[in-house]
Amino acid sequence: MPTVADELHDSLSRHASSLRLLARDLLRDAHAADDVAQAALQQALVHRPDRPESLGGWLATTLVNCVRQLRRSERRRLAREQTLATPAHEPAVSDTLARREMLKAV
Repeated sequence: MPTVADELHDSLSRHASSLRLLARDLLRDAHAADDVAQAALQQALVHRPDRPESLGGWLATTLVNCVRQLRRSERRRLAREQTLATPAHEPAVSDTLARREMLKAV
């Protein structure tokens, strides 16, 4: 007799390929899509949906949330990288010393 865990596993296996396709359509990146689909399936294992008959919709919603989280994370990472990549607009020490010498001369 199949257990609840076996039934959930079978259901997740049936939905896995459609989740990957949805993720690829949303992300346009096969590797990121596989990661996001896997994260959505993992969420189903950790937080089982209340109604098993609505598993497909629950997985799709979870996948969309995972995509949003990935995009948000990417935006934050890019912002951090750009902040670190832009040089600080502080004058060089030699420029500061030259300016002081000129001010003294005036």
